Amino acid sequence: MESILLVEDEDIIAQNMVIKLKKLGCKNTYTAKSGEQALRIIEEKHPDLIIVDIVLEGKMSGIELAQKVKNHNGIPVIFVTADSNEETINKAKLTSSFGYIIKPFRDKDLKIAIDTALSKFIIE
Repeated sequence: MESILLVEDEDIIAQNMVIKLKKLGCKNTYTAKSGEQALRIIEEKHPDLIIVDIVLEGKMSGIELAQKVKNHNGIPVIFVTADSNEETINKAKLTSSFGYIIKPFRDKDLKIAIDTALSKFIIE
């Protein structure tokens, strides 16, 4: 996998995720703390995949970011979040995301979600 944008507002979690992504073979990992910052990185770097938390700094939630990406960029999105509320999950489904992983998670689960998202995106 070439590049992933990780949108996570907790520094320690983001650092840990970047390490995991490198171990999984990601060549370039970009990070953002807010949806607004993520949109700027998307326009500049054109990542292959976006991994996003639901709750972010700023006014935009991860769900709102995923909807904007779906409407304008078409980059696959995977949610990685501690939020397992059914209402939130249902809202996330409306974004046509390629995965929803609940924290804490196993590295294997992340790899499977990434591989699945990228293979589905390439096929579609």
